[in-house]
Amino acid sequence: MTSERDDFGARRFQFRDGASISLQPGHSSQPIVLYYGRDNRAAGDPLSRALLQALSDRGWRVAELDAVEHAMNRALDWDQRLGRLPRWQAWAVKIVRLILRPKLWPYYIHRLRLGRAACIRKSALGCIRASAMMPDIILGYSAGARFGSAIVDELAVKAVVCFGYPFRHPEHGDEPERYTHLATIETPCLIVQGRNDSYGGSKDLAGYPLSQAVQVRFVDADHNLNLDAPHQQEVVDMVLDFLNALGLLHSVMARSNDGTTQMASGRASQ
Repeated sequence: MTSERDDFGARRFQFRDGASISLQPGHSSQPIVLYYGRDNRAAGDPLSRALLQALSDRGWRVAELDAVEHAMNRALDWDQRLGRLPRWQAWAVKIVRLILRPKLWPYYIHRLRLGRAACIRKSALGCIRASAMMPDIILGYSAGARFGSAIVDELAVKAVVCFGYPFRHPEHGDEPERYTHLATIETPCLIVQGRNDSYGGSKDLAGYPLSQAVQVRFVDADHNLNLDAPHQQEVVDMVLDFLNALGLLHSVMARSNDGTTQMASGRASQ
């Protein structure tokens, strides 16, 4: 692992497998929210960005995990930038890209032996522990929600927020490894799900076992959670209320408009 700071004081941890964690500058006493995004980073995530900004305004430091799978996708999914290719050509491009990226070989071999899910989970845990940056909250979207929620109990995280949880892949059969940990999770967990989410909407969730630590809230959206400004703010407020009920927004140092610091308590600091 290597660590460096940019000109603005943000810290970046870079790991051998290609994953990295970036951390906003701030004081060590400030709580940290770790954002773990979706595999399809190009699709954007305005809802998570709005929540991260709201937490930052309340004195939280924002960290972002660029997972090993994200690095793998950037290295191998060149066919997405060339347009849709026949399947054999797409695989040919990926193989060539992989040959040209020897740093990814150990991870890819490990992934072939243990499976994708086990490797991603192991990498995420290893990155967070190696950085010695223990988040108070994990915010995950889609694949980030799946793997973020799978590791919170081992990290003693205080809460996990999941946007667009991928209970099932629209083109695959049932994959219990996607959701079985939610039946035993002990960390308070809030899942915000689109009613028409193709990865598990309001009509599908009755068949999935969830522990008492899990709360599910539905919004009128699909997996992309593209909401207009008023509904987006409703979701942000919903999450803040969830965190406030856990006592996680009390007595956080927040910056006032003139650059000094003041004590903020929950949403009253708006």
